[in-house]
Amino acid sequence: MTAEIAPQTDRLVWAVADRIRAQKGNDELPGLQALSPMAVSRTINLVQFTSPDIGEDFIRRRYVYASDEQITTYLDEMVRLGLFETAGGRLRPTDSLPPILEAFDRAIESSAQLHWQAHADVVDSVLPLARHVLEACPKPEMLVSAALTGPEADDDCQRLYQRLAALRLMRNEAHVRAWKARGLVPNEVEILTSAWAGSKIQSSAEPTESMIERGLVADGVVTDAGLDVRREIEDETNAGVAEAFAAVDQAALLAGLRQLPGPLD
Repeated sequence: MTAEIAPQTDRLVWAVADRIRAQKGNDELPGLQALSPMAVSRTINLVQFTSPDIGEDFIRRRYVYASDEQITTYLDEMVRLGLFETAGGRLRPTDSLPPILEAFDRAIESSAQLHWQAHADVVDSVLPLARHVLEACPKPEMLVSAALTGPEADDDCQRLYQRLAALRLMRNEAHVRAWKARGLVPNEVEILTSAWAGSKIQSSAEPTESMIERGLVADGVVTDAGLDVRREIEDETNAGVAEAFAAVDQAALLAGLRQLPGPLD
């Protein structure tokens, strides 16, 4: 059932974040006017974790699929705007960042409320289930640990967004473990995912020599062996979060998620 919960979690988190991106594009978020659309998109996913203890290592772990060039571009912008600085060899937030984070908090709260405030009873039922799953994670790694120990919003809808985003991070950690165990790198996983049955992700990456040598790609096309590897990775990802989800009534969690609206017309 964890495989069914994952896309519902994605749908809801993306819906809240997509509205903020759209507002940024329409110049409706004056508190974020200094940031480029790219920086807004990346920072949305870091807001609940940003603290003096979180620096470049954390950001690169959060965006494990991004290229070095993409991350460098993002970090350079944040430094240029005076929001991050290098201290003791580490990149860390400056005192100029809190007002930006407050603007993000307001935007996330507004978007989450717009999506889910009319479904308060469902929000109330999903909130504790999501938290119990996170607390049941047997070996929380960097991203999940930050989500567990970081402050949560007072508003129920915003807090739900935070917890759902953290569930996605927990699954991401399991996913990364699964493909790294097979000696794959991010662009190789993207290629396999793009060809994997039912995937909507399109990859522009070129197959690597390693993929060709291992029989995962032939004549520029992912082979049956490649698809098998991608299915195995998905199975291991589900298995990697199974213990945490076993702590709650998964059917109730899935039903609640399905009742919550995603993208708004």
